[in-house]
Amino acid sequence: MKRCSSRTEFCERLHDKGVDAVFRLNAAGRIYGATFIDHGQGIVANGSLLGRSFSANAFEQQFYPEAENRRVYRHTS
Repeated sequence: MKRCSSRTEFCERLHDKGVDAVFRLNAAGRIYGATFIDHGQGIVANGSLLGRSFSANAFEQQFYPEAENRRVYRHTS
């Protein structure tokens, strides 16, 4: 994971090994969930089940290190 600079690159590398990663994003674009699908073994697992380094927060920090300062502003009339 440390060698991947983007979510797309991470997903492509996993896909080449027969595993798909599905990231769930909120309206602000923040990752709030990750699921991994191993097609060879027939296993589906949430990232948090695999350990802290596969949690949504870990991916958010890895792919978007500036995200801690990111805020969502909505204009209402």
